[in-house]
Order: sequence, then C-alpha cells, then structure tokens
Amino acid sequence: MTILRAFIFLLAVILPHGTIDGSSGDTAGKKWKVLTTPSAPFVMEDDGAHLSGLAMDLWTRTADQMGIEYDLEVVSVEDLYDGLLSGKIDLAIGDIAMTSKRARQVNFSVPFASGGLGIATRVTDQINWEHMFSGLISIPVLSALIVLSVVLLLIGLLIWLFERKRNHTQFTRGIKGIGSGFWWSAVTMSTVGYGDKAPITPGGRMVAALWIFISVLLISAMTGILASGLTVGQLQPIVTGPADLRGASVGAVVDSSAMEYLQKKDIKSTSYKSISRALEGLVEGDVDAVVADYIELRYMFKNDGNSRVMVVPNFFQIQSYAFAAPKGRDLQDLNHAMLKQMETEWWERSRFLYLGKY
Repeated sequence: MTILRAFIFLLAVILPHGTIDGSSGDTAGKKWKVLTTPSAPFVMEDDGAHLSGLAMDLWTRTADQMGIEYDLEVVSVEDLYDGLLSGKIDLAIGDIAMTSKRARQVNFSVPFASGGLGIATRVTDQINWEHMFSGLISIPVLSALIVLSVVLLLIGLLIWLFERKRNHTQFTRGIKGIGSGFWWSAVTMSTVGYGDKAPITPGGRMVAALWIFISVLLISAMTGILASGLTVGQLQPIVTGPADLRGASVGAVVDSSAMEYLQKKDIKSTSYKSISRALEGLVEGDVDAVVADYIELRYMFKNDGNSRVMVVPNFFQIQSYAFAAPKGRDLQDLNHAMLKQMETEWWERSRFLYLGKY
C-alpha cells in the first residue's frame, strides 16, 4: 500500500507540470507545430529559405535547450493568428506584440524585446515657403551672417586705417570712411568688383590680397549653410507624428498591433498582407504613411532605404514582443528556458547584431 501511494503521489507531481525534459504535458512526446511569418529583424528568410533573426535565433536555442522537436512553417499574418485562435498549433514566433486584446485570446511567453509603433511617410519636394523662410532665419544661418558681418567690418576698418591718409577721396575720415571700408570688403568678397573703391597703399593692397583668398573660403562656407537652410525648407515629411494620421491616408498590416491601434483611434486605413507590400504602396503614392513596428521599420530602412520615404523619429504606443501559444497552454517551462538564454552573453551579442544601439 505504501508503494502504491508513493506512485500515485509521483504522478500527481509530474503530470500537471510537465515531463522531466522540460516540455509541457500537453505537448510531451510529440513534435511541436510552430508557425512564423517573416518580419525583420525578428524573423528573416534568405534566398536559401534559411530563417534567422532575433526571435528565430532565440527560439532555436530555446528549443535545443528543452530538447523539443518541431515542425516550422512560414505562413501569412492571418494564418498565424488563425492557428493561434483555433488551437491547432503549439507556438507562434515573430514580431508578436503583447496587447490587452490579444492577452484575452492567447497565452504569451515572457517578453524578449520592447519597442513601439513607428511611422514611415513620404517626403515632398514641393517648395514650402514657410519652412524655407524658417530655415533661412534659423539660428545657424543668422549666426553665420552675424559672424560674417563682424569680419567684414574688421576688414573694412583695417583697409580704412591704411588708406585714410593717402587715399582720402575714396576712404574719407570718420564713420563715413569706415562705411566705405565695409562696402569695399563686401564687394570684394562677393567678387562683384564695382571698381569704385580700390586700395593704393602697400599695406592696403596686402590686406586686399589676403582678403581675396579668405573670401573664397567664406563664400564656400556660406553657400553650404544657405543650401542647407533651403533643403530643410523643401524636403518635408507628409506626416510628422501620430497627430497627423487622422488627416492622411494610412496603411498598416492586417491583424497587426498597428491596425489595432488605428481602429481603436478610429483612423481610416488601408490593409496590406505584409509590411513590404505596405511600403510598396507608400513609395508608389497609394498612401501617405504606414504605421508598423518601429523596430521593423528602422531595420528595413537601415538596410534598404528610399530617398522618397523616411521613418519619423521616435516611436509611440510602447509595446513588448513575445512568443504566443493557444489559450490555456502552459508556458512555464518555455519561459524558464527563454530566460536562461536571455541571461547569457550570446543574447547581448544577438540583440546588438539585430537592433544595434537601441
């Protein structure tokens, strides 16, 4: 009787919590069915159909640690969530954001990354006079003009000191003569060369020769500063932040956290089957902006940017990313194994490889 009680107690301890190899009880002894969908840098597929990425590498090492055999299938976003909701799969991996709505439908693992939503938008090269004027009166431009004026005044004063006695007809005494020196230095720098004033003394001509060479450098510097101000005025994003989305045409991936956000905010949007399709629509002008995971957008434009499209700096709607399983699935052992991997130096190197200094 004592042996029988001990056997029953052993079954009661082991069966509810999983087998010795770390697999949960409802998946022990069988291959896991795992679904994923490509979304850089979480899951990426190369030409040889090899999968890599932040989420993919973490899953591979976690499965090896737990001794799990699995069949991995690449599917669309819709099929991935259909599999989760139907309970016909064991796990889904990728850029799966943890939201309150999804938490009622599926079980999440511990999060392995955090970020938020970002906006990719087209830039317009139409001249915006307001922005152009703002660029021209910006602090860098005004500072450069003030410095240039001071230099012109100093050169004008120096040429006046040499010329005021022997060339008093062109550089008269007093304030008027200093003004003539300022005028001469400005005309000389601009290479207009009216010829109405010219130094005749050795000292004046030496200053003039030196000023001609210095002027070439100053003109180049001022041209760059002014061109920068004009460029800022011309290249402007159509959408500059979440507040602009309501008045623009917006695209997002179907069943994504971005689409959920847009629906919650009652912002009309166009659905796309993948982020690449959404960005194609953005480049072609079908939409003004695309809302998606900021990490994904930043990674894609870092490796394959487009001069007509930009990612708006900073993200919003902060969210975390995790693996997902059908509702009711015990993920305690999976979480433990994931945490062990994320405590290693390998994980730090992997995060830097895919996310950089994020």
